Amino acid sequence: MTHSSGKIIDLPKLRNKKRIFTDRLEAGQVLANMLKVYGNTSALILAIPAGGVPVALRMGEMLNLAVSVSVVSKITLPWDTEVGYGAVAFDGTVRLNDSLLSRLRLTREQIDEEGDRPES
Repeated sequence: MTHSSGKIIDLPKLRNKKRIFTDRLEAGQVLANMLKVYGNTSALILAIPAGGVPVALRMGEMLNLAVSVSVVSKITLPWDTEVGYGAVAFDGTVRLNDSLLSRLRLTREQIDEEGDRPES
């Protein structure tokens, strides 16, 4: 998650863990609490289908923010399809997390191959 300062919020105690939250509603609650500064502002929460919508709706409720759906496909790591380092929009636009990619040491071929593969 990126904070308004442009810095990524990193919670080391949550790294490499799965099933951190009871459900998606709890995840939305936790994220909303982390982002209270944006409550009642003109900020927009973008929900990604396949799990993100319930999270975003809870955040929107708690922060009194608008929620919209962003239809994208996650570009995943070859060895872990739960972890994404980018996304492809419905119009073919590709966005990559360059900060994460610089640490992953993927080859250009791996990046291109994953970007062309539909998310399963």
